Amino acid sequence: MCQSKQSALIMAEVKQVEDTTCNVAIDDLELRGVRLRAVVNNEESGIVVTPKVGSMVMITDISNGNMSDWAVIMYSEIETIAINGGKNEGLINIKDITDKLNVLVDWCKNHTHSGVITAVSGGSGAPAVGTNGNTGKPITAPNAFNQSDYEDDKITH
Repeated sequence: MCQSKQSALIMAEVKQVEDTTCNVAIDDLELRGVRLRAVVNNEESGIVVTPKVGSMVMITDISNGNMSDWAVIMYSEIETIAINGGKNEGLINIKDITDKLNVLVDWCKNHTHSGVITAVSGGSGAPAVGTNGNTGKPITAPNAFNQSDYEDDKITH
């Protein structure tokens, strides 16, 4: 049967963040290389929570009581969260994108074109040239979608 030693829980201030580790201060003591995720491997699966520099974190000893390996387990302030490596970029703020899409929908519903229509009349296939009506390009068009208008890049997946 495996016996485990006691583990410590300590509050510390974040001094620096590098990739998946951070340096923290506990009073006058500085710990370097505190893990932001307990498992260290080359996989990008899982979640990496990056704390803000200057914020407080709770760390725990993950070296079975040897006090040689530490990991962050709680955060007072978060800078970013990356899920499975963050390759799919930021999450969408659904309300903002819905509002933006509805502006485009309203524009499409209400836009008009002014000009002369060339249309087919009757069943003969002969055009009815010169009929007044709406045709052509819109006078104004909606602005292009800009990802930064509706992306919340604090959480990536």
